[in-house]
Amino acid sequence: IGTVAKPLPSGYRELARTSALEEVASQISVQISSSMINVVTELNYDLSTYTKSIKESRLEQVLPSVEPVETYETEYQFYFLARLSQKKYYDSIEESRRNAITTAIGYLEKADSEFSASSFTNLGNAWLEVAEFLDKPIEIEYPRGSSKSKNLYSLIKLKFADYVQRIDISPSVNVLNVKIFTDKDQSFIVMCTDEKTGKPIQNIPLIATLNSEDQKMKSVTDNQGTVEFHMDRITAKSGNQTYYINMDLGSLINETVLALA
Repeated sequence: IGTVAKPLPSGYRELARTSALEEVASQISVQISSSMINVVTELNYDLSTYTKSIKESRLEQVLPSVEPVETYETEYQFYFLARLSQKKYYDSIEESRRNAITTAIGYLEKADSEFSASSFTNLGNAWLEVAEFLDKPIEIEYPRGSSKSKNLYSLIKLKFADYVQRIDISPSVNVLNVKIFTDKDQSFIVMCTDEKTGKPIQNIPLIATLNSEDQKMKSVTDNQGTVEFHMDRITAKSGNQTYYINMDLGSLINETVLALA
């Protein structure tokens, strides 16, 4: 039930209707929150953030199925009554869920077919397909035809961990002798290889950070799996300084997926 207090403002019917839809959304949110707790806790996600995201997605999906019933007035308020058929709601969600699972499995198969930078992107896409269905565990057969049942959410999370560990980052030198304030355009080469196969991996975005501070260099590995970083002039006076080189995973996947890796 959506309500608008009198005196009635301009567009009060639409305001009352919107209020009724928000009430529907609130009930959906409560249902999602109660069924999401176990899954979200296991994956170390923020419950309120995902509940909000899923509620918005669900409401958008079922909005056409919300039926206006009647309107009525009292001395003090205008009321708009709307309802949502539980059967229509759950049937719609289940159909979307099945389609999302099929698409996610396709992305998983692409990710596993040949390990590369795109494997991370495909894995991220698989997660985004099913992220709004966190309120219910998803058991799938993977690989297809293997008769092995796996939890899809856990499978994606474990694959992220495995993929990240497979990226071996090796610099061409371990020590560079540089005079502060003087030397510039010093360079070093970094190679990325697949720790499992030993093959070089191209298109891997890397970040080199001096002493974990703001001075950062970004680049992407070439078809030989290598990248050359050119250093700026060193101005800090401390004796031993360190470049930290990491994969820039945020360049490959959506930020909402980063918590998985």
